[in-house]
Amino acid sequence: MFRCIGNDCVFPIGQGTTGTGPLANASDEGDRERAAVLRHGVDLGMNYIDTAELYGGGHAEIVVGKAIRGVRDRVFIASKFNPDHHRFSDVINALDGSLKRLGTDFIDLYQIHWPNPRVPIQETMEALRVLVAQGKIRYIGVSNFTLQEYVEAQRVFGSGKIVSNQVEYNLVERSIEEAWLPYSQANQIATLAYSPLDQGRSGFTRTQQQLLQEIAEGYDKTVFQVILRWIVDHGSVIAIAKSASMHHTSQNAEAAQFDLSTDDMESIAKAFQRKTDWVLPAEVQVKAEGKPVYGTVEEAMKNRFDLFPSPEILAENIAKWKIQKPIRLIRNPDHAGPFRYILVGEHIRYWAWVIAFGWEIPIPAYIQEVD
Repeated sequence: MFRCIGNDCVFPIGQGTTGTGPLANASDEGDRERAAVLRHGVDLGMNYIDTAELYGGGHAEIVVGKAIRGVRDRVFIASKFNPDHHRFSDVINALDGSLKRLGTDFIDLYQIHWPNPRVPIQETMEALRVLVAQGKIRYIGVSNFTLQEYVEAQRVFGSGKIVSNQVEYNLVERSIEEAWLPYSQANQIATLAYSPLDQGRSGFTRTQQQLLQEIAEGYDKTVFQVILRWIVDHGSVIAIAKSASMHHTSQNAEAAQFDLSTDDMESIAKAFQRKTDWVLPAEVQVKAEGKPVYGTVEEAMKNRFDLFPSPEILAENIAKWKIQKPIRLIRNPDHAGPFRYILVGEHIRYWAWVIAFGWEIPIPAYIQEVD
């Protein structure tokens, strides 16, 4: 079972490297362990490795470089450049930095990590076109692009092909099924699904969890393996799964080695159908809960945590393309308070919406129900 990226074939479950941690906190032992886990995946046939200059400030690329030493010809490397590196010279310099950290002279797939409405897409695509001509990158991809943004980027790129789009896709966030996924399947464009396991968040109802458990037991697999299999059974989709151990990597690989029945595929899809609600931003309570989260519009505008993309830039992009990807909420048990909901996901997107449209325009949201 393989998926196509351009003219290359890759394993349908890739190896992700988010959460590697900054280089300042790195240790030789920790890097060796992370590299060994990635190398184990390569030995199992998981030849797609996804990274970015953003992850750990380049630390993830250094770890990947150690993992692929001596086996570069067996690995398909995908990396991405930051939203503040969209200018022509910045793209060129970012690529050179990634090549140095990875210890290779070319990257298979180089991706625009996030759209940046402040830089003309023509300038960014021209830089990527030059890098392809120089042989430093083989394919061009995008990430977090809507269908409209992809079509515009492809129009600018001309006769060459943008071979992939990396987007969030899991049982909770399925908005790409409406427009992007049918388009990508019809046009042979790879969909790279990040957060296929929803970053381990337990947002399932008891009924949903029970269904997944029963299906998993029927195949003698784990719930996570069933979810990964469901994700990659959607045509051109490649799931990017993180792993902190060889055991988990082996389980990820095994998820591509069994088949879900049509009935089970449909049962899962039906059980996880999501209705988009529209709520007033002022009715939503924002809680930090140990994460770098902004509590006011002013804080979000200043972006002192250097979050990518910044709420302000994302706001410009949402306004320009009328993007309606939902935030995630739970109902507030404190009925006496001013907030009807509590924000549990998409904090940057929440503040971006408020910056773009103010407090009186309802924001699309998934409201997590319990049973």
